[in-house]
Amino acid sequence: MSHFMKISFFLLCSVHIIFPIRAQIPYLIGGDLSFLHRIENKGGGFRENGVTNDALEIFREHGYNTIRLRLWHTPPDGYSGLDTTLYLAKRAKNLGFRFLLDIHYSDTWADPGKQYKPRAWEGFSFPALVDSVYHYTYRLMTVFKSEGVLPEIVQVGNEITTGMLWPDGRVGGEYDTPAQWVKFGQLLKTAIRAIREAVPEDSVRAMIHIDRGGDYRGSVWFFDNLFQQGVDFDLIGLSYYPFWHGSMDRFQYNLEHLYSRYGKGIVVVETAYPWTLQNFDATANLVSNLDESKAGYPPTPEGQRRFLQDLNGVVKCAKGGGGIVYWEPEYVVSPGFGSVWENMALFDQTGEVLPALDAFQTGDSLDTCPRFYARVTLLLNAASIPDTVGPDGLFQIRGAVNARSPFTLSDGTVLDWSEVSEVKLHSRGGDYFTATLMVPVGRELQFKFWSQAANRLGLNSGWDLGETNDHPHGDTFVRVNGDTILPLHFFNALDGRKPYDWRPWTPKPDSLAVWFRVFLHTEAAVAQGYDPADNRQRVSVWLLPADEPADTLRIPLERENYNPNLTSYHLFSGVEYFPLETVGEEQFYLFALEGHGSEASFLNSARVFQIPAGDTTLHWVYYGNSSPVQTTALGGEKRADSSFQRVGILSVYPNPFNPTTTVRFSLPRSSFVRLEVFNPLGQLLEVLVEKRMPSGFHQVQFQASGFPAGVYFLRLSAGNRHSVHKILLLK
Repeated sequence: MSHFMKISFFLLCSVHIIFPIRAQIPYLIGGDLSFLHRIENKGGGFRENGVTNDALEIFREHGYNTIRLRLWHTPPDGYSGLDTTLYLAKRAKNLGFRFLLDIHYSDTWADPGKQYKPRAWEGFSFPALVDSVYHYTYRLMTVFKSEGVLPEIVQVGNEITTGMLWPDGRVGGEYDTPAQWVKFGQLLKTAIRAIREAVPEDSVRAMIHIDRGGDYRGSVWFFDNLFQQGVDFDLIGLSYYPFWHGSMDRFQYNLEHLYSRYGKGIVVVETAYPWTLQNFDATANLVSNLDESKAGYPPTPEGQRRFLQDLNGVVKCAKGGGGIVYWEPEYVVSPGFGSVWENMALFDQTGEVLPALDAFQTGDSLDTCPRFYARVTLLLNAASIPDTVGPDGLFQIRGAVNARSPFTLSDGTVLDWSEVSEVKLHSRGGDYFTATLMVPVGRELQFKFWSQAANRLGLNSGWDLGETNDHPHGDTFVRVNGDTILPLHFFNALDGRKPYDWRPWTPKPDSLAVWFRVFLHTEAAVAQGYDPADNRQRVSVWLLPADEPADTLRIPLERENYNPNLTSYHLFSGVEYFPLETVGEEQFYLFALEGHGSEASFLNSARVFQIPAGDTTLHWVYYGNSSPVQTTALGGEKRADSSFQRVGILSVYPNPFNPTTTVRFSLPRSSFVRLEVFNPLGQLLEVLVEKRMPSGFHQVQFQASGFPAGVYFLRLSAGNRHSVHKILLLK
């Protein structure tokens, strides 16, 4: 892999890919019952309240709507072959179940530790293997269709995190090479093509299934590589066993971020939890011990029920959550067939229904999703920044959830400690800003406010509430337990902690309040006599009637001394009330310095503002609109936010795209900018920008209607700095 390609690949790992789902599916509540025929033949039975019944009937009565069945090519004993799979599929279809077919492309178990090709295909050349995959898959689809049991979903392989049909289609480890990914991709594309050509009405969804339920990095590694091969599939399937794959938090994070990144519906096609650790036959159980602190639930009937109910709530409430399929819930002990899964089934050792079988019926509905996600509203008063920030000023919330950054919130918004964060504050008028975040309940929200204006001045760059030994960045930590409006916050432009009220004046029912503020330690103020060391100096606002300029109203402003140890903080403010009938009128005013024992010194030119419709508006500026005196105005050395010192592409949205996407990038200083589009061979295809641009944030649209579908690279050059970003055009 070339150096250019390596850079591009690693950048892709930080890109959030969003595009529409090909085909929506009803929410799946299912079980993989592939052992059912064998258990019944070996004398196993199923009961509810002591009454024996068909297992499929029991599952249907408890809200299940989907049956998953594995299919082996040529199994030694015939079970899970085509005949037994057809038999179970017909029984399920006759009872109204949907059918999920799991093609292993093997004669036996296929999983990340083993993906052995069928014996009938051993020794085939790769072209012959590809041809066999096509004809085998095509034949399966035509047989199921002719028998009236066409599956709604087909898994192309089972837990194929390490590839399939080893060694030809193996990936990962020493096989993690471009050549192996091309082979693997060709096998998958061939199988999916066979499905679509055998069932041209497009009624079957193709699923790609991996085992990384709680592993976001591993999942992204797999699917980013898969997308690079152009594999066209409909659904993501995940295996999630908390004792192997991590906590529910890790799973939820993976679920939300995979959907945000790829836009594919996600189904948990394998999961289970023990109701006991006891063994009831001579066959050793697969899960015989459990670290409850990591798994999260006790190995009891109630613990099993709670796990499945909570998992169902998380999946159902997440965007893209497509359902849950429990793995082998019927795998009970039978007289002629030992079970390694007896303590994980949804029936006890006698075949009696366990409480967890009802977990889907009593689980949270979409109307109760706030149990899993909370609306967290942040309020910001930016009045302590000695700079003018208008309604279009750039404010961000930057941070993490459970110390994970970037973190995609449930609405798809990215929260991060850098400029990549997509959480923007919206103006409520003047210096008042607000933002609402959708955060998983029970998580810890860590955040700061960030302002481009304050950053450029060398202020605290948004670290809220000051630094401590525990939290050296001064971040605010909030445990989210439900919908909440956080305690009132202010933008702490200085060291120290001082609450700043959200509404610093008393509202009046018949009037509108305008809060005037001015920062005095500026070049103009000093030139007109302002002495930073003289705390007795004052400033006032003089309102000038439009028709009689001499008839003025003086509004004294008070010094805002939020930090008594910082003598160089020179903000003055005060409020004035305007009658309701004056809304929309222009009001002329000017600032006046009032030295100790001297006459007022007026600013030469008057200002004007329009009286607002609400009293949540502040109007404040630098005195004289001149630069602050940097040597003392900030009370210390500048501290710049390093995130704004980099040149880089912040986001490409949407990505993948068709046919237009928007490229956002930042410039720490005015530079000559060149934004180019390359193909994977490094050939220049188009120049989007080639000109000098000012510092700040910029965006450019890329119209790709004339380009073929595939992978492209954006390269941003500004001065001697460069940034490369990978994009995917779909058609």
